[in-house]
Amino acid sequence: MKNISIVVFLVLVTLSVKSQVDSTIYGISANTAGSGLFLGKIDPVSGSVSNISINSVPWLSGSYGRTLDPQHHKFYFTPDSVLLCFGLASGNLIYSKQIINIPGTQFYGMIYNCRDTLIYGLSVNVTGQQVFLSKLNQNSGYIEQISTSSVSNSYRILTGTALDPNKEIFYFETSANPPNNLIGVDLQTGLKVIDTLIGLAPGERFGPIVFNCRDSVLYGLSGNATVGRKLAKIDPSSGGVTILSQSIIANTILFEPVTLDPFNQIYYFLADDNTYRGVSLQTGAIVTQPVVTPVSGTYFSNYVFNHTCYFDIPTGIEKISEDSEIKLFPNPANDDLYVNSGVPISKIEILSASGKILFFKDLYGITQFILPVANLNAGLYIIRVQCKNSIHYQKFVKK
Repeated sequence: MKNISIVVFLVLVTLSVKSQVDSTIYGISANTAGSGLFLGKIDPVSGSVSNISINSVPWLSGSYGRTLDPQHHKFYFTPDSVLLCFGLASGNLIYSKQIINIPGTQFYGMIYNCRDTLIYGLSVNVTGQQVFLSKLNQNSGYIEQISTSSVSNSYRILTGTALDPNKEIFYFETSANPPNNLIGVDLQTGLKVIDTLIGLAPGERFGPIVFNCRDSVLYGLSGNATVGRKLAKIDPSSGGVTILSQSIIANTILFEPVTLDPFNQIYYFLADDNTYRGVSLQTGAIVTQPVVTPVSGTYFSNYVFNHTCYFDIPTGIEKISEDSEIKLFPNPANDDLYVNSGVPISKIEILSASGKILFFKDLYGITQFILPVANLNAGLYIIRVQCKNSIHYQKFVKK
């Protein structure tokens, strides 16, 4: 094979874009008296919380979930059975909708999926013994059941939910009958595709779980309050847990969702001493642990990083413009397409002209890669290269 560094690259046109995120951790800043709430944000280095909303929004106590739509810059929060939608920039309440649950159920663990712009979650019946994958219509508030039958006998609320947009799988854990199983449900069919026992010692837990779009891995905390907790990752197919931390990073954690910064590869959670802890996904070591400093008279909760499972897809393939960071050869290609990048690559994808993902591969920082394209039909395609802080697009032709 020819050395990719000495060949003459035939380039059509390319695009380099930043994903439309602002690397901010948003959340709910609520009055301690329960009289109102604000959209807020936290500085994970200092722990300082600031309100974005100018005026508070009345609310009832309780929380059934939160998620964020980075495409349209919206934050969703569900106290009681009401869907609140805030604008990220202004903090203003855009609308409030009554959630119309499927009779006899409550909607939990919602996650926005940037691939299809839908909000998914679990409809759990009042006994807690039947669980269905569902989706929430953000405009009407109606819950639509996807699973035609129950996919589990229980749902462990404390370990949360996660969504893999590439494989289109929604994850959660069981609390009983049996406990400590990882369940994966297909987003399209609502069928259970994964049901595996999590490889832990008796009495230990894994979670809260969060999916990292940069390396396509499920992360969580492994252990319990007695033995301590360490950062870990799980293989969904086998249930095998790999411990990443060399030492204990927490004992008791608060009943709060976790979030993840895929740019800097940091897992964030709230410990029982009110420290906001960030743990490196590479080393498992704590990299920040400030004491949370809320706005006076409030407390901060339901936080989520402006997540990069969303990547800009050009609205028209003809709008892609030149970028020298990514080189392709040969172009047009028949069997193999050589990719050379001026910056380390974390993931590479082949998209159809309409933006559908046809192939993806995690590359973990390499700068050269050979893409197999022999099985593609003849036509025009897009290469999407995800780097640490940027995303690059380039067109190629399959002969």
